[in-house]
Amino acid sequence: MRAAADSISLRPVSPGDKEMIFKWRNTPFLIKHGSSGKGVTWEEHCRWFDNVLNGEDISLFIVEKEGTPVGQVRFDIREEAVYMVSIYFLEEYTGRGIGVDALRRGLELMKRKKSNRKFIAFIKTDNRASRSVFLKAGFDEIKDFKNVPPGHIAMAYNPEKSLY
Repeated sequence: MRAAADSISLRPVSPGDKEMIFKWRNTPFLIKHGSSGKGVTWEEHCRWFDNVLNGEDISLFIVEKEGTPVGQVRFDIREEAVYMVSIYFLEEYTGRGIGVDALRRGLELMKRKKSNRKFIAFIKTDNRASRSVFLKAGFDEIKDFKNVPPGHIAMAYNPEKSLY
């Protein structure tokens, strides 16, 4: 298992990633398992991508396996002290044991950047794979969390529970 994790790296998103991420966001797999549940137009994507590159409120990292982009870890400021965390992988890379390591590395980067923030994730109730990744990375389910989208659960990062 460690050999697979050692081949994973994260890098900040760059302007050259715009078209690649647009294609990712519109694959049937990510639409089914992602939060939006719809396709994204090029115009919507360009506005969002400019916010990612120019703003302090979103941090996006590309997950690479042996130099090949396979997914992304994203942190959005939801409230002043809360980052929303999401992680997406291309379908062929799910279930390969790299999600937990990518999420853990993203959290390490963000804790160095903003150590006083909480990390919260909304996960589709039926997405067991994502729930498992977040559990292993140290997230706990939160009952009665406000503003949870329909069909989702809320999870909060708990560093004492992390398996790393």
